[in-house]
Amino acid sequence: MIWNPWKALAAAEQEIARLRNLIAERDEENDTRLREIGEVRLRAKLAEAHVAKLTKDLAEGHFRNPKTGRLGRKGERFK
Repeated sequence: MIWNPWKALAAAEQEIARLRNLIAERDEENDTRLREIGEVRLRAKLAEAHVAKLTKDLAEGHFRNPKTGRLGRKGERFK
């Protein structure tokens, strides 16, 4: 039985406000995490594209043989 309904109403409204703030904070944390995950995925894609470009450049390049000083075949690499 509620003796003071106005006090109970105020307490309920405070609890609702606290829970709404908690939900908003968690939503902000989730948004931040999603943005960070998106950034990581974008950086991974950019790194893959960069590696692919460098690999293509290596396959099309002519490198000099350090022992003989002559140019090797296209894409041939020497140690």
